[in-house]
Amino acid sequence: MFLRPDYIKEDMTMADDVDIASNAIDAAMEDTLALRRASAEADMAARRNIENQNVTRECCECGEDIPRPRLIAAPRTKRCAPCQEEFETRAR
Repeated sequence: MFLRPDYIKEDMTMADDVDIASNAIDAAMEDTLALRRASAEADMAARRNIENQNVTRECCECGEDIPRPRLIAAPRTKRCAPCQEEFETRAR
């Protein structure tokens, strides 16, 4: 049985249900796109920071410095490329 919120009247047609569902999907998509845009903007800011300053980061697995080109390509990375590859292989 389809459960409707209290504010929806019983005399609504099927088109009304479709409109409500469509609006909910649109809202969810807008939220998802906004999160993706914010994430992309944060990545760009991190890349600029890495490029403009002497930013280094240690790999959380081996403790070696993550090469700068990798940090620019993947600013949120926690592992150097070899450790990331090993991590992904273990995860399978």
